[in-house]
Amino acid sequence: MSEITLYNDDCINILKNIKDKTIDLICTDIPYELNKHGGTNSELAKRSARMRDSVDFMAYGIDYDSVFSEFIRVCKIPNMIIFCSNLQVGKIISFFSEKGLKTDVLVWEKSNPAPMCNGKYMSDLEYIIYVHDKGTPFNNDAPFEFKKKCKIYPIVVSTIKFILLKNH
Repeated sequence: MSEITLYNDDCINILKNIKDKTIDLICTDIPYELNKHGGTNSELAKRSARMRDSVDFMAYGIDYDSVFSEFIRVCKIPNMIIFCSNLQVGKIISFFSEKGLKTDVLVWEKSNPAPMCNGKYMSDLEYIIYVHDKGTPFNNDAPFEFKKKCKIYPIVVSTIKFILLKNH
């Protein structure tokens, strides 16, 4: 863990300070474009709407060209795993296809999704775009289950405890 550095900044600011072709893999959960319509008047729906409103500042995704161009620049060989919303799948694939890179659409099926539908389909899937180029390592010896495009895993809820230390 001593080799890990955590940054609290906009990723584009950090990316601009990374040297060209120094990163092996980028795994990112970009801000999702959200479909903010639908729902009911139930208490749960109202709480959900308040939560969506609180993240409104990032509900429109990212500047694809700025961020993804930096991703390509810093990768030794383009090798990226990008979690995204269904509204972003086409945009991400188009961007990287225009750059001559290969893409695969993977799906995380949540085995324990939150039971909130609010007049829409349940959010039991997340989309993952795998972007890669020639020479990207792939474990051909991996078990068959690992190679499936649909990954079935539960949502892991963890509790992070913070310790407040008083300065002396």
